[in-house]
Amino acid sequence: MDVQQLHLLADIQALAIAGGDQTGMNIWHYVRAGQGHYVCSEVHVLHPQTLETLHRTTAMINSQGWDRPTGIDDNERTLIQQRDELVEWIANNRRDAA
Repeated sequence: MDVQQLHLLADIQALAIAGGDQTGMNIWHYVRAGQGHYVCSEVHVLHPQTLETLHRTTAMINSQGWDRPTGIDDNERTLIQQRDELVEWIANNRRDAA
């Protein structure tokens, strides 16, 4: 992974935290590593009562920093796409101001 990818992971985490407050939804961001061979970033937006999945993306980064979608999963994105889609989802689903 490179420095930009580390910053993107931090951006996605911050968006998940802020987006939960702004939308009232459960936004989960998971990052897991596989013995140094890859890092996986998963974003799940869930309805707070039903736990229905409203939005989901994954990004896989291999040890050489490659994070392009493999085509195995329709929800797979690059980290930039994952961040941008979460920004768009939050913007489109903010709670109405009181």
